[in-house]
Amino acid sequence: MDQNSCTSNKRHERNSNSIRICDLPDPILQLILSSLPIKDAIGTSVLSKRWEHLWMGISKISLKEEGTWEKRRQFIVFVTKLLEVFDCTNLENLLTFRVGGHASEVNEWLSGFINPKIQELILCLDGTNESEKPLTFPDHLFTCSTLTTFGLRLRNVFKLPSSIYFKSLKTLCLVDVTLPDRSSTEQLIAGCPALEQLTLMDINWVNVETLCIFSDVLQKLEIIEPVEYDVLAREDEDEDEDDDMGGQDEQNCCNIVISGTNLKVFSYTGAVTSEISFHSPASVIDASIHVQHRYSKCMDNFDWEPAAGSYVVDLLKDLQDVEKLSVSFVSLMALSRALSWERLPLFSNLVELHVVSTIISLTCEGLIAIIQKSPCLQVVHFDKGVYMLKYRSYCGYIMDPVPVLSRTQLRRIVIKHYSWDKFDAVKTLLQALPVLETLHISCSGDGNSPTGSERLDNLCQKIKSLPRRSKDCEIVLKYMK
Repeated sequence: MDQNSCTSNKRHERNSNSIRICDLPDPILQLILSSLPIKDAIGTSVLSKRWEHLWMGISKISLKEEGTWEKRRQFIVFVTKLLEVFDCTNLENLLTFRVGGHASEVNEWLSGFINPKIQELILCLDGTNESEKPLTFPDHLFTCSTLTTFGLRLRNVFKLPSSIYFKSLKTLCLVDVTLPDRSSTEQLIAGCPALEQLTLMDINWVNVETLCIFSDVLQKLEIIEPVEYDVLAREDEDEDEDDDMGGQDEQNCCNIVISGTNLKVFSYTGAVTSEISFHSPASVIDASIHVQHRYSKCMDNFDWEPAAGSYVVDLLKDLQDVEKLSVSFVSLMALSRALSWERLPLFSNLVELHVVSTIISLTCEGLIAIIQKSPCLQVVHFDKGVYMLKYRSYCGYIMDPVPVLSRTQLRRIVIKHYSWDKFDAVKTLLQALPVLETLHISCSGDGNSPTGSERLDNLCQKIKSLPRRSKDCEIVLKYMK
């Protein structure tokens, strides 16, 4: 047998052992089609007789409405026809669209697509308004035993039935929702016996003055409140309207009481609108307090910060057993300006601290106070950089960080978004920290260019030439990806 015959036989053997897509069973093919955009999945119906109806048994649909009026009209027609021919009994995942009105059509879609076997439901229904027919969900949704993930964005009242029981629901995310009342909202949470993660984002609390979140299985709670950016800019023109409304900002708040013996992660982001307290906070080990400034167009207005500082202290008192803590720049500034840091608790278990949102001064009283109150702290991340402010400014009072830093057990410092001209902070850290093992610095810029590489080398040599209290400290510099 010649060499060409051997090669041909080997090629034939390889081809006979390979699996073609048409050889796969229908359930596998439908699983593959489920990962495609719905229009692409439908497009496979022209491949052959076998593929003509195969897409109708897919388990996942993602629908996304286009922005223009004509495309929106085409989208409505497409979804309506899809509902007529699609077998919804097999649907397990429905990821939907931004609805530009058309509540009547949407109600039909919700009733048709949501079946008792649904496992994941993500609905973005923020285009509807109160003047239209209200959105209604099928009754069987609220007693669905298979649903594990439910996300809802609804700029309207979320009408809840009297009977709610999500046996398997583990993740619930509500965005822009107007909750109907306290009783129904607490019944919703109580009706999720397996709930592990709850997110409440930009909630309209107008109907709920007090809310108790009680769950023995909840592990992660995230509360994100809206920040009013244009209050001052609209103050004059909207003064009469605000008076009639009785102060919309003050109304959109809630007294939230949290009770959960298994809660491990807590996160708050907002402008200290709602009151938050813990009934049993000892289980939380990972906390984020990201207070934001109320105004973006008038950053020199700090009249609200004394109250914000007390707010942060009260939260930290409830969370004093955390092992990991993330705080925003504004949170620390509020502590500093209000001198609220004097009431800070002792963080006996805190090992890792993150400072986020904006570059922070190493002399910030709020920052140094938390470090001073954390005897076991080993790692600090400056996610937006760090510098040395040597005089008092709008940031509040300053504190000499060296006496506090020199008594810490800090072993790792991570500085991201390093500013090339902020050299004093690095110098202070190296000279003050007695057991520092690693200083990790990430710089902004192009590390692939010859100039960028040379600049990084020069910085590295400059930092390595600085005196270090910890002789074993390793310095790592790189460009951010």
